[in-house]
Amino acid sequence: MKTRHGIVHIIFHPLAARRFVEPLAQALIDDGMEAEIWVQPVKGAEVFLAGLKVPVKFCPSNLGFNPLKAATTFFALLGQLKQRRPLVVHAHLFRGSFLPLLASFFCRVPVRIYHNHGVSYVGYRGLLRVILMLIEAANCRLATHVATVNESLRPALQAVAPAGLPIIVFGPGSVCGLAPSEYAETLDPARKAEARMDLGLNDNDLVLVYIGRPHVHKGFPVTIEAFDRLFAADPKVKLLICGCSPVDVARVCPQPPPGIRALGYVNDLHPIYRAADAVLLPSLYEGLPYSLLEGAAQGCAMIASQIPGPDALIEEGKNGLFIIPGDVDDLVRALNQIDQNREELKMMGAAALEKALEFRRERIIVPYLAFMREVVAAADSRFRTENTGDRLAA
Repeated sequence: MKTRHGIVHIIFHPLAARRFVEPLAQALIDDGMEAEIWVQPVKGAEVFLAGLKVPVKFCPSNLGFNPLKAATTFFALLGQLKQRRPLVVHAHLFRGSFLPLLASFFCRVPVRIYHNHGVSYVGYRGLLRVILMLIEAANCRLATHVATVNESLRPALQAVAPAGLPIIVFGPGSVCGLAPSEYAETLDPARKAEARMDLGLNDNDLVLVYIGRPHVHKGFPVTIEAFDRLFAADPKVKLLICGCSPVDVARVCPQPPPGIRALGYVNDLHPIYRAADAVLLPSLYEGLPYSLLEGAAQGCAMIASQIPGPDALIEEGKNGLFIIPGDVDDLVRALNQIDQNREELKMMGAAALEKALEFRRERIIVPYLAFMREVVAAADSRFRTENTGDRLAA
């Protein structure tokens, strides 16, 4: 009998593998289970994966627009899964899960977990919305179990999932929560002043931060346009942008105000959050946004679209502000409000830290491990019973 064993996490983005999936895989290993991560073989992946303590394998998995490339990726996955014979495939992200789940289905992997990090179709209209819904539905139907990162995403997933398939959320939500080192022990003004000095910022500056790629669905153009409209002539307001270059900013605003600093990829975001007053995320759709959660853990107020995802973190007027998705005018209103009410902004930051403490890593890992123990034990027992029956029948 060729046994099946182990848990394979599949995620195409190496940075996401390091930040979100390694804590899950490491927890499984620490609990006595066998786990590894498969990531897309992309240029520079080694930089993101440096220091990982869990086993890592390079294997293509992402669903692209090229049918030939998608077919090649599918058959590569099929071959790797036939050779590896895992008991569980745990596929992450909407676009990166379809081919792994399809290959796992054909390889008869007993447990196929689709871990949704955000429901993308809710942010679109027309034909694209239909296509995204169909892919989301396929992911749910190919999986034996579906997990997501936020209670408010359940309805959107249940709308496309098979009837009766439960949508699992581990603890309060998020992929893996935040480690204790992610939190500010106290909101120490001296530490904030030191962080600002290192970045060349002044104590009395209003410092905003945007973390993410320069994509429309992340609200990047809305962020740049709102800042340019409100603060172009105000040298005491700064916008730190991580994950985007000055060229990205210039595409939206050919003559950006001097207060915008595009820092490109930043490996350690803690000093950025520590120096900031508020985190901006005017997205069209989200999961459980880590830029908000990480910023809140350092005492940043949160300003984000009123959509599923941010609504798990923001309490309007208490720890942040909601805006209308894609609405530059409404973001201008919110930014003007915090600029004119700095004491209120400080109170929001303190309340944001309290909210972030609800998402401590152990609060997600403990129920995740309980779930995995249960499904692994059930699948292993079923697999052994079926193979024993086959041998007796022979």
